[in-house]
Amino acid sequence: MSRDITNSPRRPDTIALSAREKQVYDQLWAAADVNQCGFITGTDAVSLFAKSGLPSQTLAQAKYIE
Repeated sequence: MSRDITNSPRRPDTIALSAREKQVYDQLWAAADVNQCGFITGTDAVSLFAKSGLPSQTLAQAKYIE
């Protein structure tokens, strides 16, 4: 998902989701947050990302995203 946010009145690092996108991401988060504590552990994240189907080189770059 990529959106042009250059004209957004929000912070430049904020992306607005449609209601459908939010629903999908809420479902993904609920599945990843196995302890239902509001955050996921590193182990949970690795498991989630491994299921993404993304190339390992792409996943390796995720740790550099701030």
